[in-house]
Amino acid sequence: MVLEDIPDGSGQEYVPAYVPEDTFTFSSHDVTTPLIAVVDTCFLRTGLSNQLTWGTPPPSLLAMQEGKVQAFMEGNTLREAIARIPRFAAQMSTSEQELRDLLVNEWLPYIRVVELPTHLRELDERSLAVQQNDEDDYAAAALAAVLSPCVIMTHDSDFKPLGFQHYQQAILAISLIDDVNDRDASFRAVLMIPAMPLVALGKGVKYTYDRFGPMALVVLTLLLGGGTFAYYKQPRERRDALRGAAGIIGRGILETYGEAAADAQRTRLTLSQKLVPPSKDPHPFVSVLRTLATTSHSLSAQQLHDRLSPDYSFSVPELRAYLHNYKTTTFFEARRGGFLLGLPYEVWRNGPGRTSEMSRQL
Repeated sequence: MVLEDIPDGSGQEYVPAYVPEDTFTFSSHDVTTPLIAVVDTCFLRTGLSNQLTWGTPPPSLLAMQEGKVQAFMEGNTLREAIARIPRFAAQMSTSEQELRDLLVNEWLPYIRVVELPTHLRELDERSLAVQQNDEDDYAAAALAAVLSPCVIMTHDSDFKPLGFQHYQQAILAISLIDDVNDRDASFRAVLMIPAMPLVALGKGVKYTYDRFGPMALVVLTLLLGGGTFAYYKQPRERRDALRGAAGIIGRGILETYGEAAADAQRTRLTLSQKLVPPSKDPHPFVSVLRTLATTSHSLSAQQLHDRLSPDYSFSVPELRAYLHNYKTTTFFEARRGGFLLGLPYEVWRNGPGRTSEMSRQL
């Protein structure tokens, strides 16, 4: 991809402070939460149907509402879904207005809309393979490919070139999110345990973790921390005895650490097997899209550049110009000079290029 035809930077000032995302990764391409998810028409239809039938949001929508999943739809995919509302309403024995209201009020507030320009759609050859299977799936496939690893919310077997293997793959991935977060919490709790020489709690480290879980370790950490002062108040002979027992504590902590780390990694690996895998040779610009997709705070070009790997090839002025050039289709300027990936539905609906007829339908 080249940026030669993009206008100069806008001169927006850099806002120096931002809050780092609360993510936990093992590698640059590992799974983070919130998970990126790309929604396809057939999955949206199933979700709407289930909500009408049971009267409650399905797990996929709950995951979006609770911030466990950051969902995106390609603009062409959303247009396809809107166009099929009359057909879907007839199949679900409901009115078009009721179905449209459910979509607009319950689902679309949690889905950002992305209009991918042609040069981004063609970044990953896997989406072109999906296009050969079904032209209608090309937009969603292209978005999922450039945002991978991610959940592809579909039941359509035409997405096999993306690594889609089972019609319930998205549901299985969503069900694993809580497990990943729980294992990460356990691992973080273990990292908080200081190697304090407090013999009374030596073997209790592992016992406490096994029986009561990670939150009990936080309490144990406080007890261990308080032991430091008590240690130095002891006579020399007793301090020597406590130092001899410190090895027991260290072994318990290391054993617990190893188990927690292995458990977290196993759970994360299981989840990763349900996702669209990353490209074997991703374009450098993919990291821009993924970073903006997972942040909960809009980023300026400078902040975005600071988050990217040091060998990222595009400069801050180039990034700024690109973000501004596509800010009504691909990126959303949530604040002056601060961007997210994808537009809120209401902004997209009334954006440039949308006809009055399309706005009326939506």
